[in-house]
Amino acid sequence: MGEGLENRTQKETYTESLFYQIRLTAKYLKLLGVQLFEGLNIEIPFEEYIALDIINNNEALCQRDLAKLLIKDRANTGRIINRLSDAGYVEVKIDKRSNRIVKMLFLTKMGKKFVAETNKRILPYTKHIKDNIDVSYEDKLVQMLKDLRNKLSELVETQI
Repeated sequence: MGEGLENRTQKETYTESLFYQIRLTAKYLKLLGVQLFEGLNIEIPFEEYIALDIINNNEALCQRDLAKLLIKDRANTGRIINRLSDAGYVEVKIDKRSNRIVKMLFLTKMGKKFVAETNKRILPYTKHIKDNIDVSYEDKLVQMLKDLRNKLSELVETQI
C-alpha cells in the first residue's frame, strides 16, 4: 500500500468517512425535498409523497414492505397510509400470506395522476441540480449505494 493511502486510512475519522458523507447528503436531500414541497405548495408532505412514489414503483406492496423501504415502524407507516387513503391516493386491500392477514397497498387512479403531476413539477428542480454536477457515473453510484444499503440492512436490527 502506498504511503499516502496508508496515512489517509490511519487518519480517517467518522466525519471524513463515506458513511458520514452519505448521512450528511441524505439530510440535505430531505431538507431540499421539504422546502421544495412547501415552496411549490404541494398538498401533501414530502414524506407522504415518498411513500406514494414507492407504492407507485412497487406493485402489490404490503404495509410491512413499505415500512422497510421508508425505514419507519409500522405504526408511523400506518398513519401515513391512513392519510393517503383518506385523501383518495391509496387503496388498501386485505390479503392473506402464510395464514397472516396483510394490508396490500395500491395507488388509485387519483394517486397515480397525483404522482405523475408532482414528478413533472419537481423534475425541473432535480434536473437543475443534476445539470450542475457531474452525474456521468450516476447509474454506478446508485448501484453502489444499493449494494451498501443491502449490506447494512444485514447488519442493522430494525423494529419494523
